[in-house]
Amino acid sequence: MVTKKAKSKSTKKQSWLKNTLLYKSFQSLGHRFIHLTFLDFLYYLTFALVGSFYFYRVLPKLSILQSAQPLLEQVDSWREEGVFQELTDIERSVAEFKIYTALVLGIIFLSYIIIKWVISTLMQDKKLQKVQFVKFTILNLIFASGFITLTAILYSLFQEAMFAILFVFIMVPLTIYLVNNLHPIFVNNKNIFQSYIKAFSTFKKIHYFIIPYIVIFIIFIAIYILLSFLNFIPDTLFLLIFLLIFACYITWAKVYLLSILKKIKSI
Repeated sequence: MVTKKAKSKSTKKQSWLKNTLLYKSFQSLGHRFIHLTFLDFLYYLTFALVGSFYFYRVLPKLSILQSAQPLLEQVDSWREEGVFQELTDIERSVAEFKIYTALVLGIIFLSYIIIKWVISTLMQDKKLQKVQFVKFTILNLIFASGFITLTAILYSLFQEAMFAILFVFIMVPLTIYLVNNLHPIFVNNKNIFQSYIKAFSTFKKIHYFIIPYIVIFIIFIAIYILLSFLNFIPDTLFLLIFLLIFACYITWAKVYLLSILKKIKSI
């Protein structure tokens, strides 16, 4: 009798687990998951390569330019004294820094727009259309402009320590939350204005997302701890393994959060 009850409870637990969105998110990982993971991996690899180039080759020029700033402020008097070579070198460095910075930001933004649009579209089995890509670009430009503007306002209102706290613990989480909701909502209804309205309206049902985000965060910590045991392998190989695992993790998290949006009927 006890054995039957135990089996019955075990069966109910298994049945409950199989009906959870968390279980279904893992269950839905098929061949499409491989394609989506590859695209995410491609984006993060591009980000890592371009970011490394900027950090090691371009950013060091900034300290040189900062030290040369007093000279640039006296550029007219320097020209009158005939010191042209030094000015030419400094001005060339300033131009190169601006150009490389613009190129890096452009490449990262363009790769982000293209890859995230393809992933968000394929994830919902929608067709890739040029018109929707243009709208998706505008959608993200609006979001980026709002983020930069709000960040600038907060920076001007608060001291650096308080600004850092607000940015890390409020701005970043809210940005992640909104982007994760905004992209799939837009792909579903294809209207920029309505997508923003629906994305912000999900705050009314934010309690549905609390546990999923806790689970996502716990899995991230687990992955981080597991990867820490691989610190003995070469840096390049470690980076590739990290990016691949991180891409798998991010793709799964998107599938999981998409199921939450469907449950609350936001898409």
